[in-house]
Amino acid sequence: CSYPALATSVTPGQSILVADGSLVLTVLECNDEDGEVTCRVENNASIGERKNMNLPGVVVDLPTLTEKDVDDIVNFGIRHNVDFIAASFVRKASDVKKIRTILAENGGQHIKIICKIENLEGLQNYQKILQATDAIMVARGDLGMEVPPEKG
Repeated sequence: CSYPALATSVTPGQSILVADGSLVLTVLECNDEDGEVTCRVENNASIGERKNMNLPGVVVDLPTLTEKDVDDIVNFGIRHNVDFIAASFVRKASDVKKIRTILAENGGQHIKIICKIENLEGLQNYQKILQATDAIMVARGDLGMEVPPEKG
């Protein structure tokens, strides 16, 4: 797992969904000191490399953009005068403001931003995100992994 705060983010009893939910894990124990999480596998599934992981109900503390994202925006998006940037896993309005700052500092202030709402935190901050962005895309696949249908 590439998420260093996993052991401090989940608690025993919580589910971890791997590869779009094809593999379901239940957290049994968290060792904050070693950063290890012990889980029980709830089903049979084959997964490959670099599969996604969903942590339903967990506030994930990851940066809005990676260095590669910024490089792609500046050296491809702005350079090629794209119309839109689709920002994944937007969780709050400040995520949009960071993207707008990068665009403005590099001559791309005309580029519109589409925010993808893919988790509970983004859904809870929907109104503020909507005020900060140009468009919203609801990613129902990821959102469906993160939020039970009765919560929507």
